[in-house]
Parts: sequence; C-alpha cells; structure tokens
Amino acid sequence: MTVEFPRWLQAKPPASLPCTTRTISSGDARLSQLWEAAEASLQTEVSLEVLAEASSIADAERARTRMIDTLSLTGARLSLACQGGVTVIGHVVSSGSDLVLVEHERQQLTGIAVSSLIRVSGVDHRLPQESPTAPLTWTRWLRSINNQKLGTVRIVTSDGWVTHGEIRYVGADFIRVAENRGGETDVMITSISAVTVSSVRLSE
Repeated sequence: MTVEFPRWLQAKPPASLPCTTRTISSGDARLSQLWEAAEASLQTEVSLEVLAEASSIADAERARTRMIDTLSLTGARLSLACQGGVTVIGHVVSSGSDLVLVEHERQQLTGIAVSSLIRVSGVDHRLPQESPTAPLTWTRWLRSINNQKLGTVRIVTSDGWVTHGEIRYVGADFIRVAENRGGETDVMITSISAVTVSSVRLSE
C-alpha cells in the first residue's frame, strides 16, 4: 500500500526582471547610423505627405481659375489671338467682367472681348485671388468711347470684318458705326472681337 502526503505549494516571491538601458555613444557608429536613417525616413514620409496635400490644394485652385482672373494679374507682354483673325500684342492695363484692355505700340489701346479669345501666349498662371468684380464691362467701355468723342476707331468682328469709323451710339446689344468709307452700319456687340482707339485715357 502506498500512502501519499500532499505538499503545500507556495508561490515564489516576485523577482525583478533584469533590464538594462544603453545610451548610444559616439563609439556605437552602426547604431547611430541606423537611428539617423530611421529619422530621415520618417522625415521623408512626412515631407511627401505635406507635398502631396499641397499639390492637391494647388490643383483644386487651378481648376477654378478663369482666364480673365489670370490676365488681370499678369504684367508681362502678352500675345492675344482673337476671332476674326486679329492678334494684339501688348500689356494688359485693365480688365473687367468680360473684356481686357491692352496697351500696345503707338500709344494705342485695344479692348478685347474675353468671349472672342482663342489663344493667349506669355501668361504667368498664378493661383486665383479673391477680388471684387470689376465694374468695367464691354458695353460700358464702348459707351465711354462714344462719350469721349475719340474719333476714328478700328473694329474687328468674329467673322473677320474690319472697319474704321466713329461710334455714333451704343444700344442695348449693338453699336452704330459711321464708317470712313461712307454709310452707317449696325454691329452686334456680341460679334465684336476687338476695338482699337488711339488714346490710353480709357484704361480707367
């Protein structure tokens, strides 16, 4: 016969785990290099994220940029090709909601309907800036020519028709022109690509 006597199990007293800390010293070249590489990698990731976010914001801003907003910010010499076969080269001195005024050689000023623009060269595209709508409009500018009695102007329409004459009056959607070659002609405002005058007083 076998007799077993139970033994009382006692929990072992808690023992501290061995733990050591080590400071990277100048002698630990390999560890120092690994640390610097990890830090540089993290910095690169952060920089790429920031750049990606900035690029997305810039793309969204450019997507809502209108040509008229860009032209009003540009001080460079531009080449603007319009319907009717007219090309105007000069500096934009003013712009409105639907036209730009370009000063060029011989102190001439040409008003161009934005709707007639086909190509523009030399523009420095910048992000749009919030600004109040300019009070100058195509019809208002044509009326200012008539009111100032500036004499002969050059008119080009979208179909290539060109005439020199004086603006008699400006209607709601047309102008009456007394042509130098004789006779008077009514021209629809929406068909006019460019009007050139020999004065820069209209830049305001």
